[in-house]
Order: sequence, then C-alpha cells, then structure tokens
Amino acid sequence: MLAWGAYWDRAGEARIRTASGRLLPIRVVSRDLQEDTAPVALAYGQGVVAWNDRDPGVTHVRFARANGVGAFGLPEHALTAREIGGSRAPQLFAVPSGLVLVGPGDRISRSP
Repeated sequence: MLAWGAYWDRAGEARIRTASGRLLPIRVVSRDLQEDTAPVALAYGQGVVAWNDRDPGVTHVRFARANGVGAFGLPEHALTAREIGGSRAPQLFAVPSGLVLVGPGDRISRSP
C-alpha cells in the first residue's frame, strides 16, 4: 500500500502493491483532503488507507479497506473533531498495532 496527497487539487490518492510486487492503478480516496495532512497506508488484511477530510470548522477522519481486487471499499468514518489547521492539524500514522491519530494533547489509537 502507498498513499499520498495531491494538494493542488486536494485529492488523497492510494495505490495497492500486489503480493507479486505489481503496482495497481492509482485510486482517489478523497477529493476534500485537509490541508497540512497526508493520507497514510497500513498493511492490514488486504490493506487500509486513512486520511483527514475537511468541512468548514470540522475534520473527518476516514479510512477505506482494500477489497482484494485492486480497489477500495467505501470510506468509513472513524471520528469527527474540531478543525485545527497548520501544524496543529490531526496527524495520522501507521504503526504495527494499527492506525494512530495524534491531535493537540491527544493520542487516539484505532485499528480498522
């Protein structure tokens, strides 16, 4: 799994690498990526990608599971928080135990 942000159009994108090493086509997982954050990929099951979407004043943390045929399922909602921009924006990380969201003064772990 690979994930990145295309910030010029606020898109979050991801790509699946098969067990044989073949890279599958790029998939857009978000068209409203929050500024100053990046999607993360986690090798969990078939793979999971997580990201922050933005609405005015609100951040939505979402994730999507790879479905095993080169695409992702529908986005699932993990949590909603007050929007915090810049260096204080919620950050997502992939760690061995799952996905970790780190916000100002908070650490929330969630494994999909």
